[in-house]
Amino acid sequence: MNSDNFKSTRRSGRPKAINNEDKEVLKDIIRRGNKHSADKIRENFNERTGKEVCTKTICRGLHELGIFSQVAAVKPLLTDKQRENQLQ
Repeated sequence: MNSDNFKSTRRSGRPKAINNEDKEVLKDIIRRGNKHSADKIRENFNERTGKEVCTKTICRGLHELGIFSQVAAVKPLLTDKQRENQLQ
């Protein structure tokens, strides 16, 4: 049996704004500075590729790569009294 009969054919519709080559550019931007905001990543992406995409498109591309944002936990600083207790 020929497997060509079961392959999906190309469908009509709007093409993706970010292709596989652009995703590699996104990976490189993240490798160089992974603590940047999505807006900053978008600016870098637009400069490097010459494509104008929105922040939502960048987030979607990062999610497809398995990269998700996380917010660092906020921890209170030690008080003077706690520092004294630790030193003793």
